[in-house]
Amino acid sequence: MLPDRIRTAFRRLAGNPWLRVAVVVVPLAVSVGVLTRVPRISLLPLLPAVAVWIVGKYVLCPVRFLLVSRNGHGLWWHLRTYAEGELLGLASPGHVGADLWRGSRLVGAGMEPLHAGGVIAVDRLIGGVALVLSAAVVGVTLPVAMAVPVFVVAAVVAVLVVFARRRRPAVGRAWPGWRAVAVGVGLSVGYQVTAVALLVGAVTATGHRAGPIQVATLYAASQLGTLLPGLNGLSAREGALAAALVSTGATWSAALGAVALVAVVAWGPATLFGGSSLLARCFTRRASR
Repeated sequence: MLPDRIRTAFRRLAGNPWLRVAVVVVPLAVSVGVLTRVPRISLLPLLPAVAVWIVGKYVLCPVRFLLVSRNGHGLWWHLRTYAEGELLGLASPGHVGADLWRGSRLVGAGMEPLHAGGVIAVDRLIGGVALVLSAAVVGVTLPVAMAVPVFVVAAVVAVLVVFARRRRPAVGRAWPGWRAVAVGVGLSVGYQVTAVALLVGAVTATGHRAGPIQVATLYAASQLGTLLPGLNGLSAREGALAAALVSTGATWSAALGAVALVAVVAWGPATLFGGSSLLARCFTRRASR
């Protein structure tokens, strides 16, 4: 009976409209409040960094998703699905809403649920491997708690895929092939570069100077915080990143301001691309009824 009670409690929490609003409003309000305490913010160095990051987040990542999913739909379908997922991910703890939405879209497109779950898992795995490789490029030795699990999971997934191709075709089909995986890792590394560019722009916008390699090193090291789920702008990763920026000589206001700026900026493209796509989808459904 206890699992049923827990399941019921989770359903009530997920269905609570006030809680869903708080998940979005509270972190955003905290980020905006932090920005109001930054003495000076210059948008000039931030704008080109945001443009570069948008290409990484909303072009490179959807192309990787396309290579992994292989569901018969074209690039436009994957661009829209990824953007919609980003908006829902920002509004959910641990960005889990993004995975749930993309998985549901794959199932809605005719993919078996087990296959869709495998696609999302492989997509996440490719991103994790790329993060470790990016850290190695800039000379960061990530803690064993982060680096080893990624490669262990990669090895386990590879072994399971070999057996799954024979026993469970739905799971076996989730593996896109080694060539596509290699391209996907390259695309993910490219996205990591654009994420560092955004952080460099945010740090510069708050009045602190830090080199790209230095910021890339701190960014890679702070990713250990992603092991702990949190909200966008209020997570262990943001806290670790702010502390790391302080170690470079930045003031706490500048460091927290840069992290908050990145968190707030993320909502703009997600709302523009993902929100407009979701609205268009709703209007299309109503028109077809």
